[in-house]
Amino acid sequence: MPRQLHTQSVTGKTQANGAFAFAMPTHLQCLRHHQLQLEVSATPTGGSLAVAVKSVGASGYATFSSGLNMTAAPPIYEFTGYVESIRITPSGFDADKTYSLILNSGGAPVNV
Repeated sequence: MPRQLHTQSVTGKTQANGAFAFAMPTHLQCLRHHQLQLEVSATPTGGSLAVAVKSVGASGYATFSSGLNMTAAPPIYEFTGYVESIRITPSGFDADKTYSLILNSGGAPVNV
């Protein structure tokens, strides 16, 4: 069975924008493998992105113990799971810089 790849991205985000979420379309919630890649406008002096997921059918988000370090370039974060939504929350990021995130989700579809 062929593998699928779904890509979403955001650009030009700042610390002031606060939290946001990538919503997985219902027909793609069967994709199990997820990769986030961070790009920043310039080298920041600090900052991190907390990553939380809402599993399919869950009532709330669960935060991963480690997030993305915004001072490491280019940080890539990979995880496996069936998700409805992935929430990203920045903290301690330089006010004069912007960041972008690319989310790739893929895997073989589940036979039903």
